[in-house]
Amino acid sequence: MLDDAENNVFQMILDDDDNYLFTDFEIANGSNSDWSFPTWPSHLDHILITDELFLEFENINSDIQTIKIDEYLTGGWSEYDENISDHRPVALKLLVDSNLSDADFDSPKPFFLNYPNPFSSETTFSFNSTTAPNEIEIFDLNGQKIVSLNVFEGKSSVSLNTEEFSNGIYIAQLLSNNNIIATKKLVKMKSIIKQ
Repeated sequence: MLDDAENNVFQMILDDDDNYLFTDFEIANGSNSDWSFPTWPSHLDHILITDELFLEFENINSDIQTIKIDEYLTGGWSEYDENISDHRPVALKLLVDSNLSDADFDSPKPFFLNYPNPFSSETTFSFNSTTAPNEIEIFDLNGQKIVSLNVFEGKSSVSLNTEEFSNGIYIAQLLSNNNIIATKKLVKMKSIIKQ
């Protein structure tokens, strides 16, 4: 069930996307076949993270999904609902560098964000790095390059008009002299519905 902004208990968190992110936002706004409570139908089981985990979540190998255990049972949803739960679990996988050491926390990570994300018609990338970035490349999930944006010397942000983009997930790469220095997951939604 969708609540109006004035009645949504999560509205303050949704509005503070510098500090909080519902990792399952795309699931909640997508097909009801992926929702956690399919018989209602509704998506009730959210996973909220804070800005300390944003970079890990933006990693291409990180993932959020509803686990459809009922699809593996011979009795399907009826068996799952009767014997396990009326909700499907929602799981978050974060890829964290297993080779981290104390020294890694002293060296600054490249900062590469875009706001808003998810976005409908435009998003702005902001970045800093010890290596001067000179290009941002946007790819679809099939690996096809959609657009390249030049980053001019001294700039720390670039805006992108996404009116022509289809809804979906895209990957942005921040490059310096053809070397990838940061990667980010983007979500384009023509009409963003607040949950």
